[in-house]
Amino acid sequence: LAYMCKQPNVSKLELSAVEAFGHHVAKIYLFDLFDPLNQVPEWDKKHGLTTIDPKKATRVEISDANDAHDRIIFAHAGSHFAPTGKNPESSRGHVTFVATVHRDGAGAHETNTSYFCMVDCAGSEGETAFTQEFRARVTPQVLLCRRLE
Repeated sequence: LAYMCKQPNVSKLELSAVEAFGHHVAKIYLFDLFDPLNQVPEWDKKHGLTTIDPKKATRVEISDANDAHDRIIFAHAGSHFAPTGKNPESSRGHVTFVATVHRDGAGAHETNTSYFCMVDCAGSEGETAFTQEFRARVTPQVLLCRRLE
């Protein structure tokens, strides 16, 4: 993104961010991470949908490298995190960032649009995440939920 911001033929650079998250494989929700409704820490207050038209996902315009960094941090803060034995802020969902690059074309009124997708997949730490200390800190229900994630 920093490179694209510096290109003279790039007339506009936009970024969208969508997270896929669910507790059950048959019920996955999509969360628009630039939507203010999803910038809350409580999972049950986030606004997820079962489908999102990519053209309707919130896009923010990026002006420079610092702006890109700040926007990515902002969006990522709206995603689902939960502590594990190894990572106090473990990602629980998969986040896709889509950069929309508008470039001036060869003609006077021509614009070319390209898309660049970046995906941050939540890792699986498996049972190794459940250290003795972690097991002692959480209830059996929380431990079961973590196994199902």
